[in-house]
Amino acid sequence: MNDDPSAQGIVECLRMLADEAAALRLDRTLTALLTAMDVCATECLAGEVPQAAPFGATLH
Repeated sequence: MNDDPSAQGIVECLRMLADEAAALRLDRTLTALLTAMDVCATECLAGEVPQAAPFGATLH
């Protein structure tokens, strides 16, 4: 497991969760995790790591 506290570390954790969701055939969860990975990876490449949304916020 990667203990990297950076945005790239978050992408790695999301990837591991996506692997588990795929193995469990949780299709909607897998789709959401893949989308989150894409967004996070894009932010890493752009050098943008925005402030986290407040707990319970609805993200679209």
